[in-house]
Amino acid sequence: MRRAQIEPRPLAEAQEELLQAALQWHRSSGGVYDLNDPNLSQLQEHIQISADIADSWPPPYLLVGRKSTTAQLFGSEFAKHVAGQPGLPDRTFENLVNTRYQHVSESGEAAFDTVTCTIIPPNSSPTGLVYDRLILPSRFSDGARTFSVFTVIQKKFAVVSSSSAGLLLHSKPTNLRH
Repeated sequence: MRRAQIEPRPLAEAQEELLQAALQWHRSSGGVYDLNDPNLSQLQEHIQISADIADSWPPPYLLVGRKSTTAQLFGSEFAKHVAGQPGLPDRTFENLVNTRYQHVSESGEAAFDTVTCTIIPPNSSPTGLVYDRLILPSRFSDGARTFSVFTVIQKKFAVVSSSSAGLLLHSKPTNLRH
């Protein structure tokens, strides 16, 4: 059985350059998207935006930036055609790691986590990951609520076997900072 470990962390620990830029954008904009905002322009390729709709789970994607972790793991074609999709191609993974979205939706507060998990991308071998994730409550100018998500992969691992995808075998750690 696959597992995911989500370690909630204080926002002050989000020190990666991308995450700091995302927090700065969120503070200065109040989380409202403005295409003329230079802070948002710098983040567009890395952002993942999902709708925050109470009766829609998982949150449907609205945008996946081409340099986002989601695009890297599930492919550029997925990222290009994701608008309105109900979720990732790996639904088990998504259900395991999306519990924090509910917290952000209910509290209206940002969440920062370190996630350790296994994913199975389409046409690929299972991959273990450790990544930092920042989930920001955000909205469009018309008031429609969204989640803005930014992730930074800290390590990738080879998985022992797909039948024991919860077990990770450390291979060469890859530091993939955005």
